[in-house]
Amino acid sequence: MKKLMAISMLVAMVAVTSPAFSDLTVTSEADAFMYASAADTNYGTGTQLEMKNSGSPIRKSWIRFNISTWDSGTAVTSATLKLTTVYISGTTSSASFNVYALNNGTDFGSGRLSEDWSETGITWNNAPGNAAANGLDASYTTHVGSFSWSGGEPAAGTEFSVTLSDLAAINDSRNGDDIVTFIVLRTDTNNTNAFFASRENTNDPELTLTPEPATMTLLGLGGIGLLIRRRRRAQ
Repeated sequence: MKKLMAISMLVAMVAVTSPAFSDLTVTSEADAFMYASAADTNYGTGTQLEMKNSGSPIRKSWIRFNISTWDSGTAVTSATLKLTTVYISGTTSSASFNVYALNNGTDFGSGRLSEDWSETGITWNNAPGNAAANGLDASYTTHVGSFSWSGGEPAAGTEFSVTLSDLAAINDSRNGDDIVTFIVLRTDTNNTNAFFASRENTNDPELTLTPEPATMTLLGLGGIGLLIRRRRRAQ
């Protein structure tokens, strides 16, 4: 009887203390592209995010997400950024892109905006982490992923999902301001513009976070099984 009571208590404890966390997908709360030839002009209210790294002008895009609905006590073990094409200007059979995370912090240098930059106020000259030409300030940014296409231009509405290789910016923000910014650059030199949907479009940028496995639940169930087997052998 005592063993049966112990098993029942363990089942109850596992059910109460080991909730099942699911993936969280959020859409961008702010996004904008930067235009080198109009360095003080804001492009935050348009329906597309532009990237270009050839000829003039160069274009880069900033995308910010709010992850405050994520459980602060649960670690993120995987994250995916999804972007959707609008169209490609010109003809290019291949293109490549790098994704960077803005490091968690509040001071990004003189004249630069903070992490909670305004979608209607950000420009080439004040964007946090920005640098000359197609570069970024390595002191404030971390490379977290890449994506590309080849063999022909993607059709409008094509989704590109990037599994992020470095989660420090995300995990830092969980216990801080709950916001994380990604910067997308074009790395190939084809003289064409790549246009992806902004949050003002119908296919917002998305960030999906995956939690750590519920190991405590599995360990608890394993313990229950062990107790049951021992009781059966004793009978």
